[in-house]
Parts: sequence; C-alpha cells; structure tokens
Amino acid sequence: MHKSSAGSQVLPTTTHPKTSDLVSRLSYSNSKSRMKVSANQSTQPALAQTRSSAAEYPVGQEINPKTRWVRPLSRWIPFHYRETLTTAKIRRADKTSVLDYAPQHLHEDQLGKVAQLLKRGDTDGLLVMHNGKVVHEYLLEGVPTWRTHGINSASKVFTGCVAAILADQGKLSWDKPLHQYALQLKGTGYEGVTIQAALDMQSGVVLDPMAEFFALGQHPDQGSEPAIGVTALTLSVKKGEGKAAYAPGCTDTDAVGMACEQVTGKTMPELISELIWAPMGAKEDADMTVDHFCTPIYNGGMCATLQGKPSCTFCH
Repeated sequence: MHKSSAGSQVLPTTTHPKTSDLVSRLSYSNSKSRMKVSANQSTQPALAQTRSSAAEYPVGQEINPKTRWVRPLSRWIPFHYRETLTTAKIRRADKTSVLDYAPQHLHEDQLGKVAQLLKRGDTDGLLVMHNGKVVHEYLLEGVPTWRTHGINSASKVFTGCVAAILADQGKLSWDKPLHQYALQLKGTGYEGVTIQAALDMQSGVVLDPMAEFFALGQHPDQGSEPAIGVTALTLSVKKGEGKAAYAPGCTDTDAVGMACEQVTGKTMPELISELIWAPMGAKEDADMTVDHFCTPIYNGGMCATLQGKPSCTFCH
C-alpha cells in the first residue's frame, strides 16, 4: 500500500513556523462561541441532549490549507472528513452492542458547570459512562448520530492497541527493533528503536512539530511545498541528542503502524476493524483518513461516532 517512490523522497528544508504560532492560528475563538445550553433542572435531567447551533456547511467557503483551520470551517470539517479528505472504512460487525442508559440528575448549578465546560472547549460531542451505563450524552445540534467526527491524536490509542494484540498473538515483540518488521525503516532514524520505545514516544528521533502538517498538505503556509506523505516523513527523521530527542513525535506511532501492516499483510483500517471495532460491537462504521499515497494517518486520522467508540472521549 505504501508507494515505493515515497521512500525516496526527502523532507523539504523549508523553515516551519513555530509551534506556538500555528497553535494560535488553529485555536478556536471561544469568546465567539455560539453554543446555547439549557439548564432547566425542573424539566430536563443531565442525560438529556444539551444542544448548540447546527453545524451547517458554510456556503461560499473554499476549503484549503488556510481556511480549514478557522471558523466556520474549523467547526464543520471534523464532522465531514468523508467529504473533504480521502478515508478508508473501518467496518463494524453485523451484530452490535446495545448501550444501557442510566440518567444522572444533577442540580442546576452542576448542569450549568457542564454546559460552561462544553462551551469553553468548543466541544462537539460528549458521552459519559459510569459502571457500564451512559449517564450523560451530548451532540452538536443538527448532527446525525451516525456521522463520524475526527478524534485526532486519540487515534494513537487504536494503533497501540492493534500492536498490543499482535504482540499477544506472537506476531510482534515489544523488545525487537521496528526495522525487523518494517524493513523500510532500516537506515532511518528508527533503525534499532524497539516497538516499546516507539509506543512510549521515546524513540530518540527529532521531528519538527509542524512537519506533519506540511507532509499532509494541510499547513496554512503550505504554498508550493509538496505534500510528501506519511511514509516519506517517517523515513526522513533523524536521531537527536539531549532532551529534544525525546519529545513526543507523531512518526513514532506511524512507524509502529507500518510494522503492524508489514507483519499481517493488512492495512491499519482492516486491522482495527478485525481486532477491535467488530469484536466490541461498535454501533457505526468508523473511518481513517489516508494521505495522497493511500497511507493511513496512523497517529491522528481516525474518525468515529460517539456510540462507536469504546471509551468516553471529548471531541473538540
């Protein structure tokens, strides 16, 4: 699935903006949030759907690296990766699990605090479970329950779980180097790095925090810089020195994902479906975004519905 040409590409030497600069430009304008919340305790238990304004398509807005990170597109796109990016399906099983509900009644001031938290974080969805039962559920008004939402770096959990299951099956070993499984990693910064070290984000490689945005063609200052993709980015990293070498890097998860695919002959979306999504009885199919070379975004490309995920997750 990985294009052979990707391995020969070299990471551009363009100087990337500081992380803080991009974060400030990608951050949401909380002060302008349009969320409206009901906190009428006398008629509405905490379980009831707390709603906000509908996430409708902003007519006339062109989707490009500069506009996708600012309102109104920044609120709309996470629900619409299927339409705006290339995605691979993570299939559910024919038989799904049914969640039990146990509404928890909160005082008006408690419900108000929850509403403030959701507003402050521009939260699109929230599902809380306690003792195996749903006690509170919220979804942005106008969004159907079947529509998936990007979960960003929470995707790393699924890649890690796939690796753990494969290790339990004897197909991977925690203390063996990644390049023994993904041969393309030999001669790169990941040569000699164990699966355990990569999952702990202790690989020792150095990666510009903005490099992934450029590699995927999603940086606001992309310009004519080519989108080299996940594989080329992962193969381009070098060993570092000192504390900087042990900062979390997205390519650590990518390298693990590549190893999982190599030992099984299956793609990451197929592995997540077979080992996690279908067995747990997810209610809806999930998605995983892929780059221009059809390589999965192992570290941040997964999309799911609230009731499709096996844990409670804040969706920003």
